[in-house]
Amino acid sequence: MNIAAKWFSTKMTAKLYLIPAAVFLLLPSFAFSADKVLGMADCVNIGLEMNFGIHRAKTDVKSADTSLAQINAQYEPVLNVDVSRTGIKNTGASTIYGEEIKKDTLILGASKKLAFSGGNVSLSWQNEIDDSASTFKTMAGATNPGYNTDVAIVYSQPLLKNFAGKNDRAAIETVNLGKKISSLSLEISINALVANIEKAYLELVFQKKNLVLQKKFLQHDRELLEVNKRKYKDGLLEEVDLIATESAVTLNEIALIRTEDSFSNSRDALLNIMGVSYEQDYIFALNASIDVRSVKEDEVVEKAFANRPDLKALELKVIMDKTAKEIKKNETLPGLNFQTSYGLRGSAGNWSDDYNSFEPNWSVGLNLKYFPFNELAGSLLKNSELILLNDKSLQDELKMRILKECREITRRINTQIKYLNSAARILKLEKKKLKLEEIKFQQGRSSLQWTLRFRDDLIRAEIDYQRAETDYRKAVADLKLITGERI
Repeated sequence: MNIAAKWFSTKMTAKLYLIPAAVFLLLPSFAFSADKVLGMADCVNIGLEMNFGIHRAKTDVKSADTSLAQINAQYEPVLNVDVSRTGIKNTGASTIYGEEIKKDTLILGASKKLAFSGGNVSLSWQNEIDDSASTFKTMAGATNPGYNTDVAIVYSQPLLKNFAGKNDRAAIETVNLGKKISSLSLEISINALVANIEKAYLELVFQKKNLVLQKKFLQHDRELLEVNKRKYKDGLLEEVDLIATESAVTLNEIALIRTEDSFSNSRDALLNIMGVSYEQDYIFALNASIDVRSVKEDEVVEKAFANRPDLKALELKVIMDKTAKEIKKNETLPGLNFQTSYGLRGSAGNWSDDYNSFEPNWSVGLNLKYFPFNELAGSLLKNSELILLNDKSLQDELKMRILKECREITRRINTQIKYLNSAARILKLEKKKLKLEEIKFQQGRSSLQWTLRFRDDLIRAEIDYQRAETDYRKAVADLKLITGERI
């Protein structure tokens, strides 16, 4: 299972790395041996596991799931229980009109918001014991204490604001869009990290090869120095030529020191991007094949506009802004709700008595809530419109930047191919030149000095070729990043 299959629902083809999906579900605990040989894919795997930015992006995706669960919770049923005792004492002019009431009440209820309508329905059952010490009620023959039970169903339906649950569904859509944007942001982070690891790895490859070649340079110059010392001793070489050879050796020693430093810096840069410690020793597999292909600008542009996760994220953000604008626009309407209820009430003299009857009761009405100025809703609507305009501007700006990046990377790739081909031809010629010079040396028609110089020319050609190959491969890594084809 590749990375895309585990983390994303986007239709992208896995081309580079087959990485176990379980790796990405773990906390930063990637275990590996210090003497393990690390190839480019190994470095990518470690970077994806250890990089803090990736873990933060993964947390954002999980947070989006939590937000969706929170907004869906509004449709969960609510159960409520209410137990109360009420005491009322009225002192009248006489004991006939004086009264003392004790009332025990138990209410059981359930309510639920309906997704399809945006309305709210509730059901309640209320049981009440009414015990009165009123002499008048006793004389009138009223049941005392009295037992009352009420059963009722109530329904409330918004008619303007949030009509048919429009705002609720829009809010859920907004959260879903935010979740997709978080996933795309994670993809952007992964693509950038993989590209940076690739380029840092390739630079390390070049610096390692360059280090080997610089050592050859120094070795050849030292061999030439020994030859020239013998010639100078035999009187066959001027002192100034010997000094020039010694100076060349010193310069190559300085170049070797700089190359070793560049190699160490490249190694540290790669480890830093991977997010691992510098204190351990790592062995890198520095052999990598190369596949040279020219590119066409129109094809690069087409792939970029089809695959770029940052462009997809902005497109979703514009949709989310439009949805948010509609919500804010609806919020400026008055709150008008249709309300209806129906219930039954039964009464009895004591618990063992049957209820005398269940009397129906019902109600139908409208509830209006209007803000004369409604400045808050108006300002929120205006702000949502400005956010929409801003994100549309960012979207247009990104498209222009993508076109520029595609044009530049196309030119860069094709230029690097020319550079690479030229470096390959020079390398081939230098090899042939050295071979012929070695034949002349074996035949006694040339000197060791010229042979060593031709070897140095070959080493320079090899360095130029390795530089050209590295620059081309870095350009390919940037091409994948620009076209969004990383995963």
